[in-house]
Amino acid sequence: MTETSPQQPPEDLPDFGIDDDAGNARVDLLVRQVAAVVAAGEAERREIVVALSDGVQAISSDHPEVTETIVRDAIIRELKPTFDRAGWEMLAPFEF
Repeated sequence: MTETSPQQPPEDLPDFGIDDDAGNARVDLLVRQVAAVVAAGEAERREIVVALSDGVQAISSDHPEVTETIVRDAIIRELKPTFDRAGWEMLAPFEF
């Protein structure tokens, strides 16, 4: 998954608990990309966990707070409907 600029203005993005709008937008983009892949049935759960982990790691170089529990909980919150529709077990905060 590659990062591109989000389509939504920062004030319309979910709050992931990142300290600035740019970091929050990067997390939102990652979550939307992961959700799209899951919804399309293009990957297995374990592949999604790895992709999510890689994405969080990439974001952490500029926004280390992405590894904090509050941010991980927000990511899980946003992905829950997608995982539920796929029939997958929900993520644990430090699984990715």
